[in-house]
Amino acid sequence: MLEELKSKSVNMSSLVETYDAAHSSDEFFKRSLRDLINKSKEESIKDVRGQRQPISINDESDFENIVEAIYRIRCNLFHGGKDANDLRDQVLVQDAAMILRQWIGKLVGSWG
Repeated sequence: MLEELKSKSVNMSSLVETYDAAHSSDEFFKRSLRDLINKSKEESIKDVRGQRQPISINDESDFENIVEAIYRIRCNLFHGGKDANDLRDQVLVQDAAMILRQWIGKLVGSWG
């Protein structure tokens, strides 16, 4: 499913559309996305399992790496790769959470 989303598969159109809606209209989303991009350029986002190469997000149109970064942050948080006392980790988790909150909020709002 993650690969389908990253490739913007037609099966994922509602997720892609709501991402685009959040990106075009939500200032919290945009600020968090810019912060995440900048943090990934300062130091790439690693896969704590060591199965994938570290990534940096090129820019706001780099949807594939944005999705991968959010997924990695989530995995690292739940599987021991994030330290609650590390400032960078706190910022990464906060940015990813804000992006998801606004994105999923747009998705849920589209249902009603």
